[in-house]
Amino acid sequence: MKSKDEILEEVVDGIVQFKVIPFIGAGLSTGFGLKDWNALVADLKTELTTTSTDNLVIAQEYEDKLGRDRLIEKLKEYYTIDNIYQYDTSLHQLLLAMNPPVIYTTNYDEAIELIAAGIKKVYVKIATLNNIVDAPYGSHLIIKFHGDFSAPEEIVLTENDYDKRLKLEKPLDIQFRYNVLGRSLLFLGYSLRDKNVNLVLNKHATQYGAANLPQSYLITFDKYVTDDWTNDLESKNVKIISVASPKELFELIKQLNKEVYLNFVRQEMCSLFEPRPSEVLLKSDFDNLKDYWEDPAHSDESKAKAIVDTILRKRIDRHLEEALVSLLKAIIKSNNHIKSKESVMTVFRWLGLSQQQYIDLAFDFMELTSYDELNWGNTPSPSMIDVVSTMEMTLGREFTTMAIYMYFMKCHEEKRTLTFEQADRLFYWLKHLRYKEFSDSWPEVLPKELQTQLIEHFLQQHPAVLRNRFNFPSVFLKMTGSETVEYFSKLMPKKPGRH
Repeated sequence: MKSKDEILEEVVDGIVQFKVIPFIGAGLSTGFGLKDWNALVADLKTELTTTSTDNLVIAQEYEDKLGRDRLIEKLKEYYTIDNIYQYDTSLHQLLLAMNPPVIYTTNYDEAIELIAAGIKKVYVKIATLNNIVDAPYGSHLIIKFHGDFSAPEEIVLTENDYDKRLKLEKPLDIQFRYNVLGRSLLFLGYSLRDKNVNLVLNKHATQYGAANLPQSYLITFDKYVTDDWTNDLESKNVKIISVASPKELFELIKQLNKEVYLNFVRQEMCSLFEPRPSEVLLKSDFDNLKDYWEDPAHSDESKAKAIVDTILRKRIDRHLEEALVSLLKAIIKSNNHIKSKESVMTVFRWLGLSQQQYIDLAFDFMELTSYDELNWGNTPSPSMIDVVSTMEMTLGREFTTMAIYMYFMKCHEEKRTLTFEQADRLFYWLKHLRYKEFSDSWPEVLPKELQTQLIEHFLQQHPAVLRNRFNFPSVFLKMTGSETVEYFSKLMPKKPGRH
């Protein structure tokens, strides 16, 4: 038998992988000044002459005698929350902070929706078929399994309501059957005695076998746990996690929240150092992008967005490389279009080009060092990224050093004078890249003497302060960006896990 800690570990892993769906019952709304179901039924009985003790039958008799509208109004009196922020909502916030993509609830109140909206968590409420149809693809959902006051006809409250739902033909029943297959449920504030949920779980257990269904979980209080109930739940592959008090329940949810957060952080950290799967850039998408960028009717901002959306982290087939590099070079050389040039910086690191194509693009890429908007200022900050930083993170220290020299050579041949700001940032980067380590690395292309002459040529174009800054020992990062990534990648676990 698994220990409580092992079960909680399963729950955490399921939440992180979006494989666990919270299912919220009335117990989680008791702290918002709401009366319970038994109090409502007792109130209904005061207007009836019934001898029934069945809550559903009593609700049905009330509807038959006084009408559906009167029954719904009575329900509103009991389950409308006045100013939810006068109450402690921290438990619900802990649940929402774990970012479950789907939340189920049988509650009539709007507690979970109001709290989500209050902390700017965007969820779409689902209570009807129209809600399902209208929900944007990929939306996070709060599914009101027993209906909502926005659609009184869909509220499940009376004996007839339950009889209709037992056929499992309503849209929410179909949605629930879809969600529960392949996923686990985490019941909170809920006794699991709801007829609909029990029937669905029973049918699934019968059809697929309980052992083939994902493990689900119910968090409840010790006083409610019996051997018969435990055995019944286990037959549906539902495991009980019991706590002694509301305080212990809060601490348990807090623990889950913390572990989920730590797992998300580990996943994100590991993903920084692992190859990212990417789809192929299709020729049709590239052609559309090229036409879009060349069309003067579009703004620079919209073109920049199109470049990033179309190219970022896409795998570039070899037959498209040359055409793509030509387009990026055209963007770099274009007049104005500063946002488009910035987008080239954004996608540069993730292009995955062949070495020859990267070399071809890199020398034009260096032209972007002339733009103050795309580069560090005179006092570089290690928390920022600029043109040379992007290149170094992509191609490494040695190639970036060579690219700066080749850019110097090109400017010298064209008899160009660099601005003080551009020269200052290029000399800063030479020093930061530890350029002297490569003085003998390219004797045929860039012999040591030529490197010295190029440095001296561009230092002489500017006041002595530039030479002084270049010769002054660096007080910034001892490692370059690529070296920092390599260092920390060795420290990270190969795959995320709990420790």
